[in-house]
Amino acid sequence: MFRLCFCANLLVLCAFTPSRAADDPTPKEDAILLELDDIKIPAARVYAIEQSWLKTQKLANPAYKLDPENVPVLRRQIALKELEVLMIQKYAKDHKLAADTKESEKRLEDFKSGLAEQGKTYDGFLAEISKSPAEFAAINAAMMAIERQLEKDVPDEEITKTLDEAAERLPLRRSAHILVMYKGAKQSEQERSKEDAKKLVDETLAKVKAGEDFSKLAGAHSDCPSKNQGGDLDWTGRKSDFVDDYLKALYAIEKEGEVSPVIETEFGYHIIKLTGLKKKEDFRPGVKEHLVSQRMQKLLQQLREENSAKLKFNNKLLGLPEGQDPMGGDLAKPPEPKK
Repeated sequence: MFRLCFCANLLVLCAFTPSRAADDPTPKEDAILLELDDIKIPAARVYAIEQSWLKTQKLANPAYKLDPENVPVLRRQIALKELEVLMIQKYAKDHKLAADTKESEKRLEDFKSGLAEQGKTYDGFLAEISKSPAEFAAINAAMMAIERQLEKDVPDEEITKTLDEAAERLPLRRSAHILVMYKGAKQSEQERSKEDAKKLVDETLAKVKAGEDFSKLAGAHSDCPSKNQGGDLDWTGRKSDFVDDYLKALYAIEKEGEVSPVIETEFGYHIIKLTGLKKKEDFRPGVKEHLVSQRMQKLLQQLREENSAKLKFNNKLLGLPEGQDPMGGDLAKPPEPKK
C-alpha cells in the first residue's frame, strides 16, 4: 500500500489548480508542452489535469481562484510530474525490468480498497489525474518492477541497523487505560479529593480483576477523553509523548490482556491494560519498504539531474513570453489561491 501510494503521489500533484485564462485557446491535439529526447508531454494532457483539479477544488470551494500569472508555474509542475512518470516507465523498459503480474494486480486492488476507505472511488481518482485504467496499471507495474530491483540493494544489515536506531520509538505496545483524576492533578477539572480518587480507582481495579468489561468501566469511570473509545490510547514506543511513569508501567506488562496495578502520574491514578503487543522484527518489512522508497527518490533525483539541461518547454503553451526561462520561479513553494 505504501509503495502504491508513492506511485500515486507522482501523479496527484498538489491541492491547488489554476483557473484557465479567458484568452487561453485549447491546444491542438499534437501540441507538445515539454520534450525530453523521445518523451513528449502533450499540452492537452497538462491542460486536462489542470482542469480536473480545478473542478475538484471548486466542488470543495466554489469561490476557489488562482491568479492567471501563476498558471505557468502550475503547468510546469504538472508537466514535470508527468515527465517523472514517463521516465520511470522508460527506465523499467530500458533495464528490462518487469513486475510479477499477480503481485502488481494485488497492490492495485489494495490501493482501490484504500481509496474506498477514504470515501473515494478509483474512477474519480483516475479522472483527477487524467489517466486511463490501463495507463495507471502500467505505471504501477513499472514502479513495482523498479522497487523489486532496488530491494536487492538493501542488505539485511542496513535494515537491522535502522531498526536498532529506531528501537526506542517503535510502537511495540498498545494500551487502554482508566484515569481517575483528583483536584490539583495536572489538567484536572475534578473536585474529588486524592483520597476519594484512590478509593474509586481501587474499586474499579477490583471490578476489572473480577472480570468486568474494561472498556465499559473506562466509559463509566475514566476522566480521560479516551473513555469514548473504551480507554484506548493506540500504539506507543518506549519513548513517546506519554509520561515516563505510564510508559514504565506499560512496558512492565508482559502478556497481552493483562492489567497493571494502580499507578500514579501527574495526571492522577491509572489502570493500564495491554491490548496489543508487537516485536521489533514485525517492523522489518516496513523498514525495508522505507529504505527502498529512499532509493527510489534518489533514482528520481538522479534522472532529473541527468536530464535537466535537455528539457524543452513550449513557453507559449506554458503561458510565458518567448525567451523567458521556463524553469524560473519557486517550484518548492506553490502559489497560494485567492480566497
